[in-house]
Amino acid sequence: LLPLQYPMEDLQPAKKPRLDIEEQHELNHVETGNKLDISESFNINEVIDRDDDVKAQSGNDLPTHKCTVQETDVGITEFLNPELKGFLGVLKWRYTDFLVNEIDLDGNILSFDAEIKEINNNDANNIEENDLYESQGVTQTKSGSSSNINDFTLDKNDSLNDIESEEKLFDQDLMNQIKDLVKGEGKDQQRFIKSQPMLNKDERTKLHKFINKYYGEHLNSTTTKEQSILIAYHNEKNSRRYDASKKRKIQKEEWEKRGGQYCQFLLLKENRDTMSAINLISKLMKIPSRSFSYAGTKDNRAVTVQRITAFRVKAERLAGLNKRLNGIVMGNFKYVSQPIQLGELAGNRFIITIRQVKVDSEETLSQSLSSLKDNGFINYFGMQRFGTSSIPTWEIGRALLQNNLEQAIDLILKPRPGENGPIEIARKHWATTKNARESFELMPPRHYSERNILLTFANTGNTNCFADAFNSIPHKLRLMYAHAYQSYIWNRVVSERIKLHGSKSPLVGDLVLTENKIRLDQEDIDFPDAEAAQTLDKKRSFDNMEESTESFDDTKFASNLTGEGPNAAINLKIKVLTEEDLPKYTIEDVVYPTPGYAVIYPKNAIFESYKEFMMEDGLDPMNMTRKTKDFSLPGTYRKIILKPEAVNWSTIRYDDPIAQLVITDFDVLHGRKPNIGVPDGKHLALQISFILPPGIYATMAIREIMKKDTSSAAQYNLQIQT
Repeated sequence: LLPLQYPMEDLQPAKKPRLDIEEQHELNHVETGNKLDISESFNINEVIDRDDDVKAQSGNDLPTHKCTVQETDVGITEFLNPELKGFLGVLKWRYTDFLVNEIDLDGNILSFDAEIKEINNNDANNIEENDLYESQGVTQTKSGSSSNINDFTLDKNDSLNDIESEEKLFDQDLMNQIKDLVKGEGKDQQRFIKSQPMLNKDERTKLHKFINKYYGEHLNSTTTKEQSILIAYHNEKNSRRYDASKKRKIQKEEWEKRGGQYCQFLLLKENRDTMSAINLISKLMKIPSRSFSYAGTKDNRAVTVQRITAFRVKAERLAGLNKRLNGIVMGNFKYVSQPIQLGELAGNRFIITIRQVKVDSEETLSQSLSSLKDNGFINYFGMQRFGTSSIPTWEIGRALLQNNLEQAIDLILKPRPGENGPIEIARKHWATTKNARESFELMPPRHYSERNILLTFANTGNTNCFADAFNSIPHKLRLMYAHAYQSYIWNRVVSERIKLHGSKSPLVGDLVLTENKIRLDQEDIDFPDAEAAQTLDKKRSFDNMEESTESFDDTKFASNLTGEGPNAAINLKIKVLTEEDLPKYTIEDVVYPTPGYAVIYPKNAIFESYKEFMMEDGLDPMNMTRKTKDFSLPGTYRKIILKPEAVNWSTIRYDDPIAQLVITDFDVLHGRKPNIGVPDGKHLALQISFILPPGIYATMAIREIMKKDTSSAAQYNLQIQT
């Protein structure tokens, strides 16, 4: 048998759900805001043939695995307990080898019940549907609806006695003026009237409600500075605005009867990242993907469970999709009043299976795992932070912080060793021809940064408009490049600290956070999930949608997304340790900053490491402000040692290399009971479970016990060896 890079389950094409919209090669102009007018056509096959000829002539035999970045390339070099032996093993051989269950703020590990709950709000199914996205019509208001104002009549629910009874509560001259104003349709010179000053707020409120109830179709009212009520006849524009406001209000009331405007549910998915699942669901439902909110993205090659909220979407519609989806299930529905926010989770529970374990004894496993449980691991930013290509994201971030946009764009577009297929063809075509139009057409749809840059070049006819081209990249992707550089420096500094001073105790001048209740690390969305960044870049909060068009705070959103933002570090209370403080703290309390203008650096020799490493790149940790707002980085703090909670492990013997070795939520849901393991099997697997806070990389915990590189390239080589 040939060595398997991925198990056979992944080599077989998945069944496509009906109406699944395949990505087109054309860029979605709505998302980019750009237009490309291609008046001339060109033969893509000719370009492919030409590029194949160039490749053949070059004689280069490129590696088959595109990722050449190793852990040492991004500053990951040390171990907490290097004296302990490691072992060989393979991560993520199957996607069922990596289970992730979100933990909500109440500490509940989210998991599917054996039976999907369709809805758990009282009488929700009996409420008449008024779904914002499902209905083109609207609920009728209780105000008059006659097209002829002279034939004005009350709604059937409002009797003449009611209005006459309520009129007696107000000044009769004012009531007569109101009737005349309505009958005159606002055509007279007197298009508004004003009451006498009404100092009692309750009286003013009653009058507003009276006008809205009986004459709201035609009149609006407002309170003046003199505490009078100004009553005006709607012009056509104001009438439309009033109608829209009224409809939104009624829709909100209908949804509140359900329990809230947001349908919360659990999303169970396998072998698919969060945004891919959300995009598919939104396409099938024909609603915007920004209707959905979640606390953070979950791994692609894994089985994961997380909470999602959908704005004004019925649970019945979501549940109805389950039979049409492959590898995605939604359930445990309920209506809530607020959406889930990014970072709104306590952490994640991981169950990780390491296959093909080669170890000298099970005692070695026990010692390594006991050390992880008791001492933790170095809290590095993991490999996901830096992308999977031969040009790591931190190098692009470095160019940006050097104010070298031309170099940053060149790094994004240039050919990369190890790539093949359409992306290789597109990059090489750009490198050899500098034809933005043709290169854009060749570039695969998921490469958002490259496509947006090329599209800008094509539209402007200028391949030197670097600022415009870079700004066309989704905002979150732009931020991730710079944040990757911060993470790279943090990794190198922490490695230097561990190498020179060990990991047993704090140093004088180290930093600790004095308010431990403040969360240091928000849920990160790492660079490889470009689709997530593209969608998040358009995302706007749906809070109070029916009442306002409040502007969206990108800086606040960025803080939630990546632990960065204008107040990410400013409001944290940091203490610099003195000799007298050392007995009061442990190494687990120590935090180090990512480079930024708002952070405090360690007051010891470690600060020299920040300066030394950044000086290699022509940068200064004390000068992190830039003219471009996106690259003025405040920085944040991160614990250098992290101890996981609820650490447990077991070993499993098995014969079949691709046998499933864990029960997933899918198995529970469908009543499946896979046979786990074989006594005296010829292969050994290690299964470990633990809980981590948001923004912490489980692969760094696994690295600590295995003492092996967790990069994609290293894991690929291990798969070949085994």
